[in-house]
Amino acid sequence: VLCGGDALDGTQIGRHDPTRGWHQPVSLREQLECVCESMTAIKKAAKGAITHMTLGNHDARLSRYLAMNAPAMEGLPGTKLEDYIPSWALSWTVEINQNTILRHRNLGGMLHLQAQKAGCNFIHGHLHKLGCAITPQYHGFKYSIDAGSLADPKSDAFDYAEDGVPFVQGFAVLKFENHQLLMPEFCYVQNGAAYFRGKVI
Repeated sequence: VLCGGDALDGTQIGRHDPTRGWHQPVSLREQLECVCESMTAIKKAAKGAITHMTLGNHDARLSRYLAMNAPAMEGLPGTKLEDYIPSWALSWTVEINQNTILRHRNLGGMLHLQAQKAGCNFIHGHLHKLGCAITPQYHGFKYSIDAGSLADPKSDAFDYAEDGVPFVQGFAVLKFENHQLLMPEFCYVQNGAAYFRGKVI
């Protein structure tokens, strides 16, 4: 089970307006507690599967803020996100079968360009839109995948999007056969119901 990053928002220590308009942001303490609760629940539901997470730009706010404002705390417990979710291996990038890369940040440009730029299947979680662009090639396909978001797109956490096109709640289901990535499937939420393979689940 792979998390594409931004499990933490870090509103109070981010670069966006800390008040997000007229309401007060959720405290960093509350957010970290929510991260622990949510990631523990996913780990439990994974029933023994390996869990790995790529570090997102919002996740990095915690250690970046402390490094800039309290550098003497470097290395102390609680100064990095992995201190709060130790059962999730954390890195910038996950490589699968030498032909698929998962990292939080996209490579810039439209979704269909991601795999072309990377030279392999490329999965990211940065744009939170959920979707796939398929590039046919002589020996199969390359997939550019936006892994979406588990968070509610109507949440105040996304006020920084300024009423832009909403993010999409859902995740990608990936299957490999003979080390090759097959066409991805998506579980997504629409009008309050979760769908997978055309059925409400």
